[in-house]
Amino acid sequence: MKFVWIAAVAAIAGCAVPQKPVEMKNKFDPAAHAAYMQPGSVRVTGQAFLRQQGGGTVTCAGSRAVLFPATPYFRESVEILVRGGVPKVESNRPGPEFKSVFRETRCDAQGNFDLEPVAPGRYIVMSEVRWTIANSRQGGYLRREVDVVAGATNRFLLSDADR
Repeated sequence: MKFVWIAAVAAIAGCAVPQKPVEMKNKFDPAAHAAYMQPGSVRVTGQAFLRQQGGGTVTCAGSRAVLFPATPYFRESVEILVRGGVPKVESNRPGPEFKSVFRETRCDAQGNFDLEPVAPGRYIVMSEVRWTIANSRQGGYLRREVDVVAGATNRFLLSDADR
């Protein structure tokens, strides 16, 4: 079970190792995630990028894009990660159903991502855009809560406003 959670965190973090373990207040409740475990047929696409101070644009090329249910458990997990921590699950190990509630993929060279199949619902779409200048890492995580709607175009752009 612990391996599944670590894999999910590594997926968001682009395999970077966050520094501080932070105990989760919310517990993973399979019942609260039941709607997200249903088979879906919706396609979610998008693009993640940041503008550099000099006007250049950097995409999430090669990084992961992840779609999490917008539940208290995952909202807290994402906030811990964005603040430089890693969700600690020693007292809160999710069961095998955990992996079925989120989707992940890699961004292409232009920063586009495509996630499917997805059940309709409220989600957190997240990716990471990073680059290095003079041995200093720049950029960061981008995330936004979105509504995935059956029969609609579900394309979401993540940029500077989504930090």
